[in-house]
Amino acid sequence: QLKLKVKRHQEDDEMKHPASGANDDDDVDDNQQQHPGRSIGKRILERCRVRYQTDCLRRKDKDNTDDKDDDHHDAMDDTSTVPNLTPTSFYLFPYPKESDEGRGFGCIIPLLLLRNAPPLRRLHGIVKEEFPGDERGGRFVPHMALCYAPEIYEDELRVHVDRMKIEKAHLLNRSLRGRYLSLWSTEGQLKDWRLIARVAL
Repeated sequence: QLKLKVKRHQEDDEMKHPASGANDDDDVDDNQQQHPGRSIGKRILERCRVRYQTDCLRRKDKDNTDDKDDDHHDAMDDTSTVPNLTPTSFYLFPYPKESDEGRGFGCIIPLLLLRNAPPLRRLHGIVKEEFPGDERGGRFVPHMALCYAPEIYEDELRVHVDRMKIEKAHLLNRSLRGRYLSLWSTEGQLKDWRLIARVAL
C-alpha cells in the first residue's frame, strides 16, 4: 500500500494521521524495525519520484513555451514537483472483514477526502506501473485516514464525523504539501502494519 505523507500546518495538529505500529517521524531510524523489503522498496519509490518529477518538469517547460490564457490558472499546481493536496470533505468509511471478498480491514475509518487533481492522478498512474496492482482494485480515491477503529465504534464515530463537518469545515479547501512517498506492509492486523520504505518528494 502506497501512502503520501502530508505536511500540515501547526494549527491543524489535532488532525494527526496515526500510524499503527510504525515509526512515522520526519527522520527514520534505519536501525529500528527494518522491513526485509526496505532496500528494493526504496529503489522503486525513488524511481516513481524521478518519473513524476521528470514529467512535471517536462510539463513546466511546455507551459513556458505555450501561450498563456485564462485556462492555465492551475498551471503552477499542475507542474509542481511537490503535489498539492486539497481536503474536500469528511467521510466515514465502514470496512468490515467481509468486504472485498473477505479482505476488509474489519474497522471503521474516518476519512478526509482529497481533491482528485491531475498531478495526483499522474503520480498514482506511475505508481501503478511500478508496483503490482492492489488485490482490492477499485477506483482511485485520494484520502487521509484519520484513524482505524474497531467496528463497535461506528455509531460514535458517525456522530464525531458529522460534528467535524461543522466544527472543522475551516480545514477544507486548504492546500497541503506532500512530503513523502511511503510504502507500507498492511498484512495482518492493524497493529502488524509496518513502514517498509519512504523517500522525500
